[in-house]
Amino acid sequence: MPIIPYTFQLRYNTAREVSESLLQGSAPWNENVRATGHYPPLDGPRVPGAEGGVAGIVENKGGIGLSRYTDDYMLPGIRFVPVVSEEGGEPVYPDLYTTQSRDYPFVFTQSFWYKVEEGVPMNEMCYEFLRYVLSYEGQEAVMKDGKYQPLTAEVCNEMLEKLEAVRYGY
Repeated sequence: MPIIPYTFQLRYNTAREVSESLLQGSAPWNENVRATGHYPPLDGPRVPGAEGGVAGIVENKGGIGLSRYTDDYMLPGIRFVPVVSEEGGEPVYPDLYTTQSRDYPFVFTQSFWYKVEEGVPMNEMCYEFLRYVLSYEGQEAVMKDGKYQPLTAEVCNEMLEKLEAVRYGY
């Protein structure tokens, strides 16, 4: 039976992240890959590209796919793959907690970078933006957008501590 891979559009950063981490820098993908993108229907909210991939996996016995984790994709016919991050380690299954807490080793993150200079305070607007992103309201906005999982309170608090440590320079 042929294996049919499903993923997001190859122009999305998910494809780059997979190429770098899982494929160890390799660019080629299976020539049968079916890539789906986000699309706005004529009526109703935007449909995430991952929904097309998940639907394809459910329809095709040989389907395998890559998606961001969400409980919405816990459908009959879908099985998640556990990942071992180090030799001899225990397999970790993706679920809401292990993806949010970053315990699942195959989680892609979005990073913000800011150059901190000795004795120089951060730009106040940048500081407030990063503080908002890590706040309850900011993480709620991430959740509503639906492309990424919000972080756990523990991870947000850890990042807020790091932000405060460099707010006025190092």
